[in-house]
Amino acid sequence: MTSSDPLLDPLDPESTSNEPASDVVAADTPAVESAPPVESAPPSVDRSRRGWKTALVIVGAAAAVAGVVALVVTGWTGLSDAHRRIGADLATAEQRLAVVDRGVVSGTTAASDTQKIAAGLTSLDLSSFADANSLAALGKATAAADTRLTAAAKQKHTAVDGAQAGLFWPWDILVDSERMKRGLASTNADAAESRRTITGLRDSAKEVEKSGLAVATEVGKSLPSVLGAYPSARNTARDELHRASDVLRVPYWDSADTDVASYLHAVDDLRSTQEAELAEKQGPLLANRQAAEEFARSISGGVMLDFDWADIVIGYGDGDSMAGTAQDTWYTPDEVYSTITLTNSVAALWNDGSDRSQSLVAHEVGHAIHPKCFGIYPDDEATEELWATAWSISWGHTSDANGTQAYGRPDDSLIATAATCR
Repeated sequence: MTSSDPLLDPLDPESTSNEPASDVVAADTPAVESAPPVESAPPSVDRSRRGWKTALVIVGAAAAVAGVVALVVTGWTGLSDAHRRIGADLATAEQRLAVVDRGVVSGTTAASDTQKIAAGLTSLDLSSFADANSLAALGKATAAADTRLTAAAKQKHTAVDGAQAGLFWPWDILVDSERMKRGLASTNADAAESRRTITGLRDSAKEVEKSGLAVATEVGKSLPSVLGAYPSARNTARDELHRASDVLRVPYWDSADTDVASYLHAVDDLRSTQEAELAEKQGPLLANRQAAEEFARSISGGVMLDFDWADIVIGYGDGDSMAGTAQDTWYTPDEVYSTITLTNSVAALWNDGSDRSQSLVAHEVGHAIHPKCFGIYPDDEATEELWATAWSISWGHTSDANGTQAYGRPDDSLIATAATCR
């Protein structure tokens, strides 16, 4: 490459020198002055970007503050909501406790009523009418029930105040919430205790009732032995005792004490009438009179018989003559009652071996028992004496004191029919 401009040709020997290139000037080129140094301009600033960053920082800070505030408000609201829920739970628990405590009051009343009835029973002397073990069981049950009642009377529950109104600060809300939590636990525990008390009162009362009814039933079942102990008692008293015993066959608890007391009263009446009867029959013929009465009752088929004794009956009784009557007879589908009157000669000749007294007594019992057998031989006044005679003969009593002397011998068919009436 060549050039006519030495300034542009770096390979031109004339263009090289040990002097700085700036001193080389072409002869026909005017001199060029150096340009003054240019100062660096300061960097420009984007003000719109700076404002955006500042706004972003402010928004972020505001959002952070809002988040914290929201968190605080949420937590505060949560505390308040929990406080209200605990208060509502406590109020419900207190209401339930009130209901259960009313149950304790009702249970106490019922158990106390049961104890009153049991006390009425245990105050009676029942040793002759009920088993000792049954009486002991009743005593044990009433003692246990008394213990339950005493414990129930000591049971006290204090109401827990509900949620405190107007609380603002979280720490106050927390304190009140904790107080109500403790109160809720206490209230629930009290309700559980009351339920246990109700169960205990109910169970103890049931045991008292069960054992008391067992005693009452045993008292009623003593009827046969009691009647056997007073064979000479009047049948009015016997009937009263029968009725009292019937009540105790399936005793009713609410009146068990008074029903048992009525039975004992009937026993007392039975004893009194026997004493009166024995007083009337006192004398040398007492044993024979009792023997005649016992014989009559033994063949009466459960007919209730009372006895009167006299020297003369319907004009007979002097010497070895004898007579008897069966009067005041009444009957129901379940009972027959009659009063037999006999001459003292019947008792006097009871053991003479003639069977006369036994035959006559059987004749009178035949009258007394007839209402039981109207179905097999109707009530007929015209043949009533023949019926009684046939009934005596049906027992094997062949002495003419059986009625044949006064009324003649009945047909064998009537004797056979009478033999079916027992």
